[in-house]
Amino acid sequence: MRTKTFLALAATAGCATLGVFAATGLGDEDEPAAGDRFQVVRPALEPAGGNAALRATGGDRKTKATTVTHLITTSPVPVGAGDELVAELICKKSQGVPVSGGAIAPPAPAQVAVSVVSRFSPNPPFEPEPGSYYVGVRNFDPVNPSEFRATVVCAKGIKEK
Repeated sequence: MRTKTFLALAATAGCATLGVFAATGLGDEDEPAAGDRFQVVRPALEPAGGNAALRATGGDRKTKATTVTHLITTSPVPVGAGDELVAELICKKSQGVPVSGGAIAPPAPAQVAVSVVSRFSPNPPFEPEPGSYYVGVRNFDPVNPSEFRATVVCAKGIKEK
């Protein structure tokens, strides 16, 4: 009998704690305020390096080969002191769909860190744009502006689910 009472009290306390946590921690962050939206830019892209476009075969001659294209921004993307910026990188239809991406930050003492790497838009309603990949950075230096290069890998010949 004491065990059942203890379990009932523990379950009630756990539910109450979870309710307080949800009300204070999770309920306030459904959507960022209008001023909290990420600034998104669309920089120009070019193939990266000499061996950037690779061909991979599935081993069966009847299947089409997958073409992978590595792209990088044509020039560094500036980010202001203390700012956060997201680059929307777009794979053309002929290049396929984006499968990966990243950022190349400047060397120390720059204080740039990656903040967003996603196929989904960082701004509400968070819908993915066809062919888009989002790479964002934050400049933690309150005084000096900085820059970064963004990369995306596009693949044609794969099925997207």
